[in-house]
Formats: sequence, C-alpha cells, structure tokens
Amino acid sequence: MAYVSTTKRISMHALHHIGGWSFDRLAAHFKVHRTTATRICEMNIEAMEPKKKTGRPRKLSEAEVHRLIYYATLDAEHRRKPLAEIAQLADINACVRVLRQAMDRVGYHKRVARRKPFLDARKKQLRLAWAYAHAHWTVEDWRRVIWTDESYIWLGGRTGRVWVTRRADEKFHEDCLVPKFPKKTSLMIWGAICGIKQGVKSQLVMWNKKDWGTITLSSYIEHILTPVLYPFWYDESQEEGIL
Repeated sequence: MAYVSTTKRISMHALHHIGGWSFDRLAAHFKVHRTTATRICEMNIEAMEPKKKTGRPRKLSEAEVHRLIYYATLDAEHRRKPLAEIAQLADINACVRVLRQAMDRVGYHKRVARRKPFLDARKKQLRLAWAYAHAHWTVEDWRRVIWTDESYIWLGGRTGRVWVTRRADEKFHEDCLVPKFPKKTSLMIWGAICGIKQGVKSQLVMWNKKDWGTITLSSYIEHILTPVLYPFWYDESQEEGIL
C-alpha cells in the first residue's frame, strides 16, 4: 500500500464511514488506488494515530542553545518565564527535560530571585561614586569601620518566592532581583559589627514602633545612634587604643 499521511487517512476514514463516500470517490479525490482507499477505510481508527517516539530525546544544537539563552535572559520578564514558553518564543521544539539539560550544561538554572531594595538611577550613581571614592582603602582602613544593618520581619503581605533563569554568578543581576519597597506591616531589627576585633557585635535593637513611632532621622538618632551605636564604637576604639 502506498504511503498516505495520517491526516489523509483519518479524513478518508471519516468521509467513508460518516459522509458515505464510496471507495471510488475517495480514490479519485485523494489520488490513490481504490485498493488503498479500501484498506484505509477498513483499518481501526486508533491504528492511524502516530506512534509515540521512543529512544533518547534529541539534543539541542549549539545555535538552538544560544537562541534559548538569548530569549531566557532577554530582560527581567523573560527570566521569569518557564522554559517551555521560552522555547516557543525561540521556535524550538523540544521537551522540558531536554531544555533543562541544555541550560544546565551552560550553567543556567531556575533559582530563587534575591530581594533587594529598589534603586533608581540616582541612587545607583551615588553608590558607584562612593565605591570609587573608597577603592584605595586598605584592610586596616576597613577594620576601623562599624557596619550596621537592619532586618525586617514581615507581619503580613505576600512573601512567595520568584524563580528566575540565571547563572550562579548572576544572583545580583538587576533582572534577577525582586525589588523591595517600604512596608508598614513590618518589624525592624538593628545591629552592628566592628572589624577592630573579631566577633564583636553590638546589642540588637528591636524598633518599638508603638512608643517611638516611624523611623525618621531624629528618632533614629535618639533610639539607635546615641544610646547604642556611639557607646559601642567608643568602647571598642578605647580598647584598641584608637582613641
């Protein structure tokens, strides 16, 4: 029997059994031998479905991998898209397992996006200028610095993870970050460390919003800098003979 595509076989089967077409009419319409039309119509419809491919899945070509990376890392929005959707944009026909293996080989994985404070262009420029101004500092210079930080415990709101496509060294890439914005439903905890002596830490301060109100310049000075930070710096500096 001559080769007839699956689509034509199903059409011939339907036209004969449902539309009432004769074998001669089918043969003339689809340009096949009458015997071929007869055999196709006598076949079980389920046997006409294409067989599932077996064996090892195909590997992506180098050009396809580059195209997949391009679309997966195009911007912040594309980094958040699932690989199956990225493959459609890149016009690549492959299963998710093949896509994931191809990305794994070149170091790209789905990772949780880091949450960092949102920085506009002005703040980025100020931070870069500060970094250039202190690029010449020595280890001894940095030992005299007290490092402070705040951590917020969210009392409400959404805290779900956001997954992005990136390499291990792209964790702080702007497209791979989730910006953090100030929230009222949070509890601030403050602390400091000093490089003068290893393991030196200040006391932790839990911001008492009920009595202190919101964090402002004056309230920060009153409840953290004056009673906690300054004594911490003074005591450690005295002990090391800096003052």
